[in-house]
Amino acid sequence: RYDFLSEELRARMLAWRHSGFSAHNEVRAPAEDAEGRKKLAGWMLGVPMSLAKIRALRFQSHFAPNADSMTISGGVVRGARDLYHLDARSGDRLNVTIKAPAESAVFQLYRPGYTLTSDGAITAIKGEALIGAGETDDARAWTGPLPVSGRYLIVVGGVRGNASYRLSVTLK
Repeated sequence: RYDFLSEELRARMLAWRHSGFSAHNEVRAPAEDAEGRKKLAGWMLGVPMSLAKIRALRFQSHFAPNADSMTISGGVVRGARDLYHLDARSGDRLNVTIKAPAESAVFQLYRPGYTLTSDGAITAIKGEALIGAGETDDARAWTGPLPVSGRYLIVVGGVRGNASYRLSVTLK
C-alpha cells in the first residue's frame, strides 16, 4: 500500500521549493526489513524546523546602543530552515543579504501577520512574503522600506543539501 502519508502531509512536505528531498537510492530498505523501513520513515517525517528554534534579532542585545546591523553565521541541514524574526516600524529601511559557499543558501522575508503551525511532523508558514523575497525568488539580497509596523520573519534554507551561511541584516 502506498497511503502511508496523507495527501495533505505530502503536499505540505513538498510545499517549500527547496525541500531538500532527494531521490538518492543507494541506501535501501527492503520490504522484509521492518526496522530499516521504520528508520527511513522516521527520517522522512523528521521535523524540518522547530518553532522553539525561532531566534529574535535584537540589535541592542548584540551591539552597542544605536547599532543598526548584525551578521549571523549559521548552517542548515538538508530540508531544514532557520527562522529569525525582527520587530520594525513602517518606513524603516531593511537590507538583508546572505552569503554561502556555491550560493547554496537563500532566504524568504515575510511581513507581519504570518503564522507558524506545526502538526509534529512539519512546520508550515502561512503569510505574505515581501516582493522579491518569496518562496520562488531564491533571494540572496533584499533592500527596501518596510510597508507596515510589526514582527517580520526571515526564513533561511539551503538550495542543494546542507548550507553554511552568513546572514547580514541592517535596519535603519
